[in-house]
Amino acid sequence: MSLKGKIYLCGTPIGNLDDISFRLINTLKNVDFILCEDTRNTIKILNHLSISKPLYSYHSYNENIKTEFFINQVLNGKNIALVSDAGMPLISDPGFPLVKMAIENDIELIPVSGPSAFLLNLVVSGFPSNIFIFIGFLPNEKSKRDKIFNDIKNLEFTIILYEAPHKIEKTLDYIYSILGDRNICIGKEITKKHENFWRGKISEFKNKYPKNKIKGEFCIAIEGISKEKNDNIFLQIDNLNKEIESLKRENLTKKEIAKILSKKFDLSSKEIYNKFLI
Repeated sequence: MSLKGKIYLCGTPIGNLDDISFRLINTLKNVDFILCEDTRNTIKILNHLSISKPLYSYHSYNENIKTEFFINQVLNGKNIALVSDAGMPLISDPGFPLVKMAIENDIELIPVSGPSAFLLNLVVSGFPSNIFIFIGFLPNEKSKRDKIFNDIKNLEFTIILYEAPHKIEKTLDYIYSILGDRNICIGKEITKKHENFWRGKISEFKNKYPKNKIKGEFCIAIEGISKEKNDNIFLQIDNLNKEIESLKRENLTKKEIAKILSKKFDLSSKEIYNKFLI
């Protein structure tokens, strides 16, 4: 019975090819074949390193179909490397089904470190980095986005996410509507020739970042809520609940209570009704 092979999860440069590590080079030289998102992108790295290896497409559209085939190759002794177009596999990139099935089949997984844009943006943001929340790309469905931000809006942690250039203004408008005018740090084309980091308030972005510069991949770091503001929010909620109990004793309807409290607490009556009275 043949010995199992191994799967190497390889972090590749996110822009600057000088970030390639000696370990990554040796790994790519020694595996039997390489799984990649787009063979056209990975071949550029291999040509740069003068490495010739079989390449197979493995991306979000075929990973559920091809995973079992590649796992069987490893079970029969093949060593494979999984790479994404840029950065670490599985970080907002394909690969999870492969890793999950590998664990189920007791296949050794070996991570080969490489850069991730969100970590690089985090450390230059000026926001606390001891605890943070990485969201990746936001879901398209508004209900799912609302749930994410309503769950995290009162946390004091730094929030990090990715966004495409054609969506960034709309996304920042949405974040502003939920989180308010927070401090942000936006990284553009990180490690590439036109790398740029912009820091400021969400409301300042459109004026200080002209439309003709909204190109490339973006990473957004958002400052967490301050402890002082958080304490005030919890105090306001406590006072709001006390007022609700008091008004209920006056036999007012829920809609009447919401209308009275919306003026007193500067909140919409709909928000008060949905969050505190249902």
